Amino acid sequence: MSGWNPFRRAPGFDIVVTFNEVDYGAKREYAPRTLSGTPIGFVDQLCVLGASARVHLPRVRRYAVHTQPLDPPQRSRLTANGWEVVHAQRRPGPPELERFHDRLAGYGVGRAGSQLYLDSDMILTGRPDLDLSAPVAATYAGNHAFDADTWNRLCAVAGARPVSPEALAAYSYDDWFLRGESSDMPFLNNGAVLVRRAERDGFAALMVEIGDQIRAAGLLETVPRLGHFFDQVCMSLAVRRTAGAGLLPPGINTLRSMVDLGDPEVRRRAVLLHYLGSRDVADVHRHFPEPFDAVLAPRR
Repeated sequence: MSGWNPFRRAPGFDIVVTFNEVDYGAKREYAPRTLSGTPIGFVDQLCVLGASARVHLPRVRRYAVHTQPLDPPQRSRLTANGWEVVHAQRRPGPPELERFHDRLAGYGVGRAGSQLYLDSDMILTGRPDLDLSAPVAATYAGNHAFDADTWNRLCAVAGARPVSPEALAAYSYDDWFLRGESSDMPFLNNGAVLVRRAERDGFAALMVEIGDQIRAAGLLETVPRLGHFFDQVCMSLAVRRTAGAGLLPPGINTLRSMVDLGDPEVRRRAVLLHYLGSRDVADVHRHFPEPFDAVLAPRR
């Protein structure tokens, strides 16, 4: 049973996911996810997320935003799954920034007071309790990716407050997820970002501004793996520069790779799970099979 109450007030936010079925080549981190040997493409992931949203957020509008061509069968699957499919224009730029510009394309979509921007590789396992008062809110990445000196170079270029090396060294994902202890750790995960509609144009423009500043400073050429994390770094620094920015609750955007789903307390706390690879898919499916089976079983 979903526990859905038809008299419950609809949440004041939309779900927006930007996606593309693209060939990322031989990069290991972009290898297609599989479940029991079956490839799971972006449309499959969106339908799995949609199946979970039907249970836990049945009254929330969902938008699937794409900037590359989408064939009719894919569009039909998404529409039947409850997504409003939107074609948006990608901001022009070099190929290495396509993922960043794809994300930005979703920032013109949605009619509710706030938009919850999600990655496609996620499932809802409960009903999120979101504070919609902050202009923007996100949550921590699993690690800080760069050392304090590098973060402070990035912060200086972006006009964001500096990072304490002590705060960076002390950061623990468990402290946040299990104990709700906040940190000044600057690196946030792009898997879930909540933005008030009134602020979203300004927030998107701030991410673009920061991205342009990073590129102009030549940091993409001198900081290893910054290109891989570019969209996430720009979002993190934009949040750091936004007055009144908040944190999503610890159970939102729970990184499967950082927790043990075999622990009942972890499963109780997780509300929006983020799976990042095929091993993650298998583990999430083991504990929460219903949305996967509802979508993938008919294909087999």
